[in-house]
Amino acid sequence: MVALFALVSLSGVPVDAAFERDWAAAQVVPAPAAHELLIYRRLVLGLCGTVPSLEELRAFEADARADRLERALDRLLDDGRFHRSFAERLARVFVGTQRGAFLVYRRDRFVDWLETELRRNTPYDQLVRSMVTARGVWTGSPATNFVTSAVVDGTVDADLLASRTARAALGLRLDCAQCHDHPFADWSQAQFKGLAGFYAGLEVGGLGVVQREATGAAPYGTAWVPQTGEPRERLAAWLTDPHNVRFSRAAVNRVWGVLAGRPLVEPGDDVPLNAGGEALAALANGFVEHGHDLRWLVRTIARSKAYRLSSELPATADRPALEKVWAVFALSPLRPEQLAGALLQAASVRTVDLDSHLAVRVLRVLRETEFVEAYGDSVDDALAAKNATVSQALLRMNGELPHELLGANPFSAVGRIAALARSDADALDAIFLSFFSRRPEAHEREALEPMLAVERGRGAEDVAWALFNSPELLWNH
Repeated sequence: MVALFALVSLSGVPVDAAFERDWAAAQVVPAPAAHELLIYRRLVLGLCGTVPSLEELRAFEADARADRLERALDRLLDDGRFHRSFAERLARVFVGTQRGAFLVYRRDRFVDWLETELRRNTPYDQLVRSMVTARGVWTGSPATNFVTSAVVDGTVDADLLASRTARAALGLRLDCAQCHDHPFADWSQAQFKGLAGFYAGLEVGGLGVVQREATGAAPYGTAWVPQTGEPRERLAAWLTDPHNVRFSRAAVNRVWGVLAGRPLVEPGDDVPLNAGGEALAALANGFVEHGHDLRWLVRTIARSKAYRLSSELPATADRPALEKVWAVFALSPLRPEQLAGALLQAASVRTVDLDSHLAVRVLRVLRETEFVEAYGDSVDDALAAKNATVSQALLRMNGELPHELLGANPFSAVGRIAALARSDADALDAIFLSFFSRRPEAHEREALEPMLAVERGRGAEDVAWALFNSPELLWNH
């Protein structure tokens, strides 16, 4: 079993050098670098779940310093939108999206707790240990909602907790062996039951989460399991042991996926030790060396050459081969809440964040929730591949919310741009920046600017509607 963890020997390898070796091994030439405004859009989408506002883009462009992207990244990491959005992403992985048994499970408290810990920059291994070992009442000790999310008919489902632990914390589909030995892998039913054994004897009652007698066994790396301590404490120590590279690899793969829209290795909850090349290994080892610091990981990914590559390729290029080793930025569709966030933000010139008026924030949450419910968001794993549907396209074109927000009225961004822009060219620039985070190309300007010249308000509405329904807005690219 020791040979499985030889990847740790890549400690200290610079991430860009690791990607370059992966590209050389695949015999591919990477795409050129993307424009800074596009990289900024990727960062805001990944960290905040929306597109940058016109206000943010103007401020970014006004910063003439060479390190403006790094400065913008630092601001985003301190932004409440990042803490909330990233908390929701983690919650989906560890407890799913279902409401569960309300009397013993409060998903909202769990997300709030994650948000607070992310604001404090609590190390990732500490977050996971808190979830796995938590005890007490789910309202007063919100980390216990990881356990109570698995309450079925009044009983804690140890198998469900084992499955979620393996997939979320280790990138390992061990639950495939829940009922029988896995036919195509080394995992056995005994290994799965051994992991579930750490969660045996859990009860939920008036005193909250408590655990009776339990005996668990690690599916591998048994030398990393402490000989003493309570069952879940021993499990948490094993999960987060520096030798357990599955833990750091799964975290890195998922954080890359949140930032870029697609993980380095797909699917995100099944990360073999021989996948991801040197780049994933280098990032995982750096993550451990920096104390499982999520902000270090985000900064390192965002500064990497691979993350900042263009998504554009010549028509003759082999995109799948290049995307496999991230020699080109991989295209990925926006998640439903990202699309809703893009629409709601594009409808406002100013940034909608925690500094916005309470009424603005409440209205945004209500509108986003309504849109996402109508659009469809049933996938717990936000990184799972999924295709758009005809009904989703019809909602974008004919839905009440797009119609309301894209109108040229005194309260909308479209209306304010149409009324206050110094020229039709400036108005078109502002609309494109609001939706695409870029200015129009020459052929786009030639086709669309005359629409504003006839009647700017109506023309601005038509342009905004066309941009909202265009493929460019629907993709992280």
